[in-house]
Amino acid sequence: MNHEEKMISMLEEINQRLVSVEVAQENILIPQIQALAEGQKTILDTLAPKSKVEALEEEVELLKSIIKMHTNQINDLKKAQ
Repeated sequence: MNHEEKMISMLEEINQRLVSVEVAQENILIPQIQALAEGQKTILDTLAPKSKVEALEEEVELLKSIIKMHTNQINDLKKAQ
C-alpha cells in the first residue's frame, strides 16, 4: 500500500468515525438536550413570578407586625383586669 492509499484509507476511517459521531449526536444527545429544555420550560412556567413572591413576603411581614401588636394589646388588657 503506497502513501496515497494509506492517506485515503485514513480519510475514509476518519469519515466513518465522523458519521458515527453525527449519528450519535442526532439520536442521543439532541433528544436529551431537547428533553432538558422542555423540563426547564415546565419548571419556569410553574414558578411564581418574582414580583408576586416579593409582594407576598411584604404582606407576610405586615401581618406578622399586626399579630405582634395585637398580642401585645391582648396581654396589656389581661394585665389590666
